[in-house]
Amino acid sequence: MKSHIHRLRIVLAAPLLAIVAACPAAAPELAPHDMTVTISESNAFLDSWLAAREAGDGAALTPMYYAKTGFIWVEEGRTKHAAGGEAAAALDFASTGGYTPKLSFGDREITPLAPNIAAVSADYTQTFKLGGLQVETDGVFTGVIVNEEGQWKFVHGHFSTPMTEAPPAVPAPASEAVPAPVTEPVTPEPAVPPN
Repeated sequence: MKSHIHRLRIVLAAPLLAIVAACPAAAPELAPHDMTVTISESNAFLDSWLAAREAGDGAALTPMYYAKTGFIWVEEGRTKHAAGGEAAAALDFASTGGYTPKLSFGDREITPLAPNIAAVSADYTQTFKLGGLQVETDGVFTGVIVNEEGQWKFVHGHFSTPMTEAPPAVPAPASEAVPAPVTEPVTPEPAVPPN
């Protein structure tokens, strides 16, 4: 399952990195110090975001989503929110309804793209509790965050649950094998003598 999730993370992150690479203005090469700072700040932002989600703190969540055109939040291959305010409002509504999902990230990978932009990916586990019912899902999260005026924000987020791998094909037993067709040898007809 781990290798399957790793492949899915690569597939999901590749288009994001391709889009950034296709931008006409070349991003400056990051100095090691800048990379370290971007990674550290990105991790702190993700921790704050996870804590605000779990607390159901809509006021803290709202500025964590990009408010300009271009924001997109995708879950299971479908656009869930096309505006940052919608994403925060949905989490606020969930916590008000008493079913705030608990989300945790494992194996985080943060790729600094510029001093103020980073691509993030992680394995995730999410648990919903509603009454006596508990549902748990796990999969892969990918996203792009940007630091705008000192505040990190999500520009893009994508949750995806990998499909279970199909079992290997089992060959049919020899007794059930289809026999090859049998062909009769062709016997030429005798030539008829001319009259």
